[in-house]
Amino acid sequence: MPLSSIELDTAYSLKSSHSINVSSGARISQATFQPLKPCNEDRTVFVERGGLGFIVGVFDGHYTQELSDYASRTLPKLLLDRIADATATPGTDFSDAVTTSLVEGIKDFDASLLQNLLSHFPGVDKPEWWLEPRWDDRAEMYKCIGYSNEDSRFREARRAVVGSTLLIAFVDEGRKHVWVASLGDSEAAVGNVNRDGSIDNLNRLSDFHNARNPDEVARLQREHPNEPFIRGNRVLGALGVTRALGDYLLKVPFTLSLRILTWIYRSPIPPFELDKLNKEFKTPPYLSSSATVHHRPLHEGDVLVLFSDGLADRLASFDETEKHSLVLSLANADRVPMANETTWAETFGHDFILPEPEDCPAERVIKNICFGTSLEKKTEVVLKEWDDISVVVVQF
Repeated sequence: MPLSSIELDTAYSLKSSHSINVSSGARISQATFQPLKPCNEDRTVFVERGGLGFIVGVFDGHYTQELSDYASRTLPKLLLDRIADATATPGTDFSDAVTTSLVEGIKDFDASLLQNLLSHFPGVDKPEWWLEPRWDDRAEMYKCIGYSNEDSRFREARRAVVGSTLLIAFVDEGRKHVWVASLGDSEAAVGNVNRDGSIDNLNRLSDFHNARNPDEVARLQREHPNEPFIRGNRVLGALGVTRALGDYLLKVPFTLSLRILTWIYRSPIPPFELDKLNKEFKTPPYLSSSATVHHRPLHEGDVLVLFSDGLADRLASFDETEKHSLVLSLANADRVPMANETTWAETFGHDFILPEPEDCPAERVIKNICFGTSLEKKTEVVLKEWDDISVVVVQF
């Protein structure tokens, strides 16, 4: 028997969440959805600091939610503190200070993930300390990393071996500028959205840090000449992204990964696979934590959207400009103009939900792209395993 409309709404609400915040000169909405997986690995965030500005972000965890959850709760505040310190000196170039704070702050946060883990091991100042025979002893190892998630040391260790992409936007107090820092393949775009759905001054504010991007592959080739590191459009056959937080199994020497990190069970990459990589690849790190940053002035009527690759997967048939225009229009307009005089229903197979005064624009974006007004498609969606979908919308 098909589910009723009320049952579908309940099923959707159990697998989704959304929120709205209002800050001077900006309305911020967040939404995330995962129908069938036991845990949503995405996290969205809004953090404000009076007199400075605010940060919104999307963290897309891979393997588990452990790092995306931790990073979303801790990194934005650290970045705001860093920006505040960097811009406090009179005469400082504000934009340069923000960019440097984001890049260096993200890099330092990532480095701390490994440092926190290794701080519990003795003798780490010695070259290749991990090759010592004592680390063959399970008891010696667990003295340093703990036995389970009930131990804070083990939770710290887990955050170093799993990973997360990152998409962070900082908006200044005057709502005049936005800076977007990215690691991985989540996307950000900004434009001035008219009520008829047309977009003025559309700009992409993120880069694709994945193994399908020729620029990223070329960078890795320069860093690792004569090594066949791309396998099946994945770095070392393991990860699609080329930049991320965590994932230290691919950032440290593979002997260290094999001797120490694989004890932090369950290892995202099996030991036998790491052993193969150790025999062939000798120049880590193979993943970067160096974020790229885009800056753009803001204007009244602009809309900023950030979304994880789960939403982008649903729009794979659109080119980049069409995709970003579509998401921006859905976030802020009464109608969505389609190319080639086709209708929304003809393109997506369902009609779209119109905006209402108090609704959540980020949630409306997800609903309209996934199922709109169609109960049949909504039934398919809530009973199907998709990648996590997360959206943040900022209306200025």
